[in-house]
Amino acid sequence: MTDIPHEPTAFDLIAASAVHAHARRRRERMRNIGIGIAGLLALLALWKLVVAGLEVPPYILPAPERVFIALWSGIAVAPASPLGFYLPLWSTLSNALLGFLIGASLGLFFGSLMAEFRPVETALMPYAFALQSLPKVAIAPLIVIWFGFGNGSKVAMAALLAFFPMLVNTFAGMRATDLERIELMQVLSASRFETYRLVKLPSAAPYIFAGLDMGIVYALLGTIVAEFLGAQEGMGVVITKAQAVTDVAGVFAVLLVLGVSGIALHLMVRGTQRSSSHSHPALTRRSSVVQATRAASRSWKFTKCRELLPGFCRRRFPRTGVVAIFRSWPDWPRVLSPKASRGGHVASRNGRPQIS
Repeated sequence: MTDIPHEPTAFDLIAASAVHAHARRRRERMRNIGIGIAGLLALLALWKLVVAGLEVPPYILPAPERVFIALWSGIAVAPASPLGFYLPLWSTLSNALLGFLIGASLGLFFGSLMAEFRPVETALMPYAFALQSLPKVAIAPLIVIWFGFGNGSKVAMAALLAFFPMLVNTFAGMRATDLERIELMQVLSASRFETYRLVKLPSAAPYIFAGLDMGIVYALLGTIVAEFLGAQEGMGVVITKAQAVTDVAGVFAVLLVLGVSGIALHLMVRGTQRSSSHSHPALTRRSSVVQATRAASRSWKFTKCRELLPGFCRRRFPRTGVVAIFRSWPDWPRVLSPKASRGGHVASRNGRPQIS
């Protein structure tokens, strides 16, 4: 008995397309990893050739094997050992992350204020740019004097460097919000905070994550700078001690650890962005709420409704009497009529609302 061939269904085509897309992404990922490994090996080979061919002294540029020996001596110890890299690295990363959280939060807050209120922008923006234009090495001694030689100066320096990228990116993202979406919320008599939370903040999410990506690296740099000037522990202190005894290989080893840490922090922010985009799709793509709601408004008369269907989020705008029911932000608002409030719900068919 022979099998009868059948036409592929839409589900089969979608499944095959998803499989091919996943395989293509996997091939691209493996190719990028291979290119990175090949580039690293080429860099090490060139490094070795330069040191051996030009006979560079080890106190100027050590050979790669000397750096790896210094690196191994710092990581092949117990985590609680004062001779290793673990305790200084923990001190540096913990202070950098704390300063990053403070600076990013302040940048998000003041960036939102400047985007929402023109007088705040006029008052704060010149001072923000003036502060950013100052050399951080010149500000660092003042930070140490004000906050002391402990962790306070490191946290303050990290927060200062993480503040400006977050401020500028938040402000730019808020101002880049689609004007049609803002006008839609104004038509529905939404408050300023509702417009900010439902429209401007999701639209500015790519800008905000870009600010986070830059800010977390700058926070690490700010912590290292503060440790250079006056600290008792941290990777900056390890670099200072290695420089005092002309241990250039040890300095390279610490720089390698800091470079890997910076890459890990960058990947952490990117992973957070991807997970947020999966759980909240409106953070990364434009929602169809504007077009769908416009179509509904042309074919549906908004009426008052005081009752609410179970399982929906109610959003009532008092000046127009509109009651909008949201499942999630990418969905367009379901607008209830008195008939729908008695047990029906609004569905969409061909872009037009239907009562069932």
